Amino acid sequence: MNILMCTGDAVNATKARLAMKSYRMNLQVSSDVLKTGRSMQAESQDLWSVLILDRMPFTVKLQSVLPAQTQIFVIINDWSDLKDYEKLSDDRICRFYLWPLNWELIIDDIRAISLAERFLTRGKIEAGGLLIDTNAHTVSYGIETVLLRKKEYELLSCLMKNRGRVLSRSALLEMVWDFNSQITTNTVDVHISRLRKILKTNFGLNAVIKTIPCAGYLFT
Repeated sequence: MNILMCTGDAVNATKARLAMKSYRMNLQVSSDVLKTGRSMQAESQDLWSVLILDRMPFTVKLQSVLPAQTQIFVIINDWSDLKDYEKLSDDRICRFYLWPLNWELIIDDIRAISLAERFLTRGKIEAGGLLIDTNAHTVSYGIETVLLRKKEYELLSCLMKNRGRVLSRSALLEMVWDFNSQITTNTVDVHISRLRKILKTNFGLNAVIKTIPCAGYLFT
């Protein structure tokens, strides 16, 4: 499990690292929440599972750069600080903790939430309002559901798992297609065109998959 802690306090960062290491959890510490939020968004969607904010402002601007599935733990000075977070109405905030910290309790909570989420999301991929059922090979948006062909399903799954990252044609060929099969240079473009048509015709979505000139494709 990978955990990110945003803190400007070196002492707390050291304590956190020691606590997490003893429980075999990978902890990254950052003092720049906006920069780190953007880097989280650029990484694959299942890379960072938890964001722990240590006495740092959690702004609306930060909300917009965090991946949708991020679980957020907030460390506060006293319960009066809650009013600042209530205004955000962000359901990704799942726990609050007061100083001094009980790291064993925090780690138990992280494990419990991660385990529960793993069972709830098994067989599903969700991004940008779209939901893929990996067992049925369908994509849904709202109450509408469409059955996808094998490569359409695999390509859309790949793009959604890497939401926010530009994937080159060669990368998509490697991840989705078997290099031993007969593929042409425009294979990716043809399938992207099909997916765009499906998303527009069935769900009214026009700009979910963007073409980045000289780079590749981006799922937004």
